[in-house]
Amino acid sequence: MGKLLFALFNAGAAILMGALLVACLDIPDAPSTSSVITGASVVVEQFGKQDSTLRKINSNESSALIAKVRPSKYKDDVSYYWYNDQELIDSGRTFPISSKNALAGQTNPNRIPNKVVIHDQDGNSIEREFTIIINAPPMLSETTFPSDGDTLIGDSHTAFLFKWSSSDNDRNQLLEHVITIDHTNYAVGELNEIRQSGLAKGKHSFRVIVTDPLGDSDTTSIRTFYVKESSGGKQ
Repeated sequence: MGKLLFALFNAGAAILMGALLVACLDIPDAPSTSSVITGASVVVEQFGKQDSTLRKINSNESSALIAKVRPSKYKDDVSYYWYNDQELIDSGRTFPISSKNALAGQTNPNRIPNKVVIHDQDGNSIEREFTIIINAPPMLSETTFPSDGDTLIGDSHTAFLFKWSSSDNDRNQLLEHVITIDHTNYAVGELNEIRQSGLAKGKHSFRVIVTDPLGDSDTTSIRTFYVKESSGGKQ
């Protein structure tokens, strides 16, 4: 009887060890604790230039987000996934942004990713969060007063009119203006016209610069005008 119990015990132990061995064999290998990728970044590419600092997009033109890895030699050996928060938007090393989507992204930020997750072939991953600034730069009309080559009638006591027009596709943005007359800058805020005296007879020049709150700007070309005391020109 004792020998029978001993045999049954040994048989049970063997079955248990076999089951444990099979279970161990079924466990998949854990991902490697070290990845070939040591770092990652996201750049904005637009107008043939890449920006990894501000990551600002001109919504008037198409652009792209590009994920970069270090070392760069592994860029084609990993997978890229673009997210807005937890929502997967697209995959691939490059995320193209059309002008239409950029404009839509100003009112619906969910269209634009703010995170990229990169996976290597061993199951390791690295992620980078980022912020994209979408902005339409302001624009100045080429129509100004005075126009290039105009002659103004008056003298140094005459308050001559300077007038221009600016616009911005971004809503609710205050535009700041600077007018440069004969190399002297005058900050005039949101104004689109001023009067300036102190201009002697002869040749003068001016231009206007407009800047939006995000630092984007536009400028007119330099206009040349003349001040005369005699008749025969515009006032």
